[in-house]
Amino acid sequence: MLKSLRYGKEFEELYTGNYSRLYYYAYQFLNDAEVSRDVVNDAFEYVWKNYENFRKMNVVAILFQSVRNKSIDTFRHNKVEENYVALYSRMLSEEDAGLDEENEKIERIYKVLDSLTPQTRHFMEECYFNRKKYAEVAEMLNISPSAVKKHVMKALRLLREEFHINNGSEGVPENEV
Repeated sequence: MLKSLRYGKEFEELYTGNYSRLYYYAYQFLNDAEVSRDVVNDAFEYVWKNYENFRKMNVVAILFQSVRNKSIDTFRHNKVEENYVALYSRMLSEEDAGLDEENEKIERIYKVLDSLTPQTRHFMEECYFNRKKYAEVAEMLNISPSAVKKHVMKALRLLREEFHINNGSEGVPENEV
């Protein structure tokens, strides 16, 4: 309270005489009117809190230095935020692309499963989706485990053909297979 009585008029003149210059100085760095006003007001607040110490110094130079530093800090902070937003956007688009690719693979698998005979499809579902062993499926249906294996191998062969998988010899020259 005493400070405002003692230095209020002097500080008010400093504020009114320099505000617009400082605002345009900040605006050169930031290109944002509202942020520039905030930076200038922060600089005046800083000077006001330390006015008794700064009074005998070049207060205008301190204000300009404070606006410059705060503008640069704000500019850098905004750049970091922009980089994070760009990174996050890229990650989302890559994730979407990955999901699209996964969905396409799943559709291809179901296409192959739909082309199987009902019995072969049933064996595949029991062995791979329900995680049952050939012997368990064979026992359920009173058939031999080799019959179940034959149907599952047929389905796996069709899946490998759909996805162009060469039964583990991928990347090996033909004369070495």
